[in-house]
Amino acid sequence: MHYTINCKQLMSTFISKIHLLAIQKQTKS
Repeated sequence: MHYTINCKQLMSTFISKIHLLAIQKQTKS
């Protein structure tokens, strides 16, 4: 059970990082 929660947390952080990168790219161009 702990693994599923960990996976969800990792996925959320991973998505948030990609989202930030996408915003940075949009603001640059």
